Amino acid sequence: MYYLDANTSFDLYESKAKEIKDELVGLKISNDINYEITDFSTHFIDRVLGQTSTSHEGMRLGTTIEQLKDSIANPRKISEPFLVNIKKNGKAYLDERIKITGKSCSFVYSVKDKLVVQATSFGEDIIL
Repeated sequence: MYYLDANTSFDLYESKAKEIKDELVGLKISNDINYEITDFSTHFIDRVLGQTSTSHEGMRLGTTIEQLKDSIANPRKISEPFLVNIKKNGKAYLDERIKITGKSCSFVYSVKDKLVVQATSFGEDIIL
């Protein structure tokens, strides 16, 4: 099921989903075989698109594929695993996740489902 912002065209959404699939699926976080990206959530697509392409107070920047690829290849920090209660297809379970922080964005990865869940851009010029 797709949830779209009223200002986002479905063509743009589909195009971004294809770009994510082509550019990110199959990559391994920090080259670790245990952290291969095999899929992505619809929420992740929304976070990549963002609400704005330039900084505006109260609006979320989109996260670029380049930012994500750099964070996947060169994470500055990988959190300890944490558990999140998930309900999927009518079944509840605990999902093990980690947060990866790079120089210009962070994202959350589901270890159990091997998918990226969400992303947050720090802006193009911010270096942690």
